[in-house]
Amino acid sequence: MLAATNTRAQDLTDKGYYRVADSQAYSTGAGVTTCNEPFCTHYTTNGGIVDTSDYAVGQEVYVNAPNLPSGSTVSFTLVQPNGTTDPFSGKYTWNWNSGNTAGCWTWNYGGQQCSSNSATYLWAFAGPLSCQFPVGPGWTFETYFNGTLEISHTYVFEHNPNGPLGITSPLVGPDSPLFALIDLAADQNPYTATDSTCPGSPNPNTSSPNLTSACLSAKAATTNQIIWTANLKYATSGGLGPINDPHRPFPTNSGEMHSEVYKNEGGQVLATATTTLSDGGTVTDCTTFYIEGPAGGIPNLLITSQLEQSTQSYQSSSSYPPDGTPALMAQVAVKESNYVQFLEPPQPPKNVDLYNLYASSNNAIAAKWPLKASSTADSPMAAATSVSRRL
Repeated sequence: MLAATNTRAQDLTDKGYYRVADSQAYSTGAGVTTCNEPFCTHYTTNGGIVDTSDYAVGQEVYVNAPNLPSGSTVSFTLVQPNGTTDPFSGKYTWNWNSGNTAGCWTWNYGGQQCSSNSATYLWAFAGPLSCQFPVGPGWTFETYFNGTLEISHTYVFEHNPNGPLGITSPLVGPDSPLFALIDLAADQNPYTATDSTCPGSPNPNTSSPNLTSACLSAKAATTNQIIWTANLKYATSGGLGPINDPHRPFPTNSGEMHSEVYKNEGGQVLATATTTLSDGGTVTDCTTFYIEGPAGGIPNLLITSQLEQSTQSYQSSSSYPPDGTPALMAQVAVKESNYVQFLEPPQPPKNVDLYNLYASSNNAIAAKWPLKASSTADSPMAAATSVSRRL
């Protein structure tokens, strides 16, 4: 608890903070007295773990303030490590309104706690939490009394494999302290490929075209299956996108490793894991990782084959006229990009630092992202790479 900073601080007693695993546990009520393991954990000291899969994080105080003036407030704020407040902050304010014989603390959502002398427990929940919030220490739950900060607790927001649900792979690690990078080209030293031990993953140095896998795994405090989704999102250097490429859902058991194969693609992947706990509540965790484009891009022969000869090519379509131009799409691809599929930054205007990886890694990660060529006056297509990058 922080030092008193106004004349009424002695009327506020810190009751600690707590994490709530799922909506079912949340629905049983607010407060320390209803916080029971394993679906809720109560902390009285700083540095407690709040899981990325948790439904909510809460703070509770006891107010004992005789003759408290009407209009007094107790408010709660959740602060991210970068100093900004989370989207829920500003919603947790209790207002004291006294009458002739009693008064009520009224929550700004409409609930109230009434007593004869303002003595009562007040709380706030921040949630549902987003597993896409920044992971790490430095999160702070603050309590204000009449606008003055009186209580502050810090906690760590992390993937917790010992909690109800925690993703264990792919996560940031010693090779990539900032990003989970799936390195198709295996050339981002010292940021080595996080997929090097994935079962069934072809060697990215010998496969043609390059294939790679993301190792996806999570641990859960349940025998129920974990259901995953993985959505790859990318944009081109010319601003085309974002384009989403979701993979079909797949199940794993707790601790089981799943190898999700990616081919000739680059972009940001949001992987989401969901399961049902023994109390019937649903819990979700997620992680973000990056698929870097292969060093050589898609082989030219494969591009030509797909553009000219495949069943999905223009020449094989019903709209291709009898006197159509042979190899039209391949000629467009040559005109616009010379078949270049992926380039690494910084090469503006050829390519940009997608997802800010180059700048954020102190120029260590020059990942290759899909290229979009500039439009030309004599071409109907601005980017051949948009056609052929997913072959």
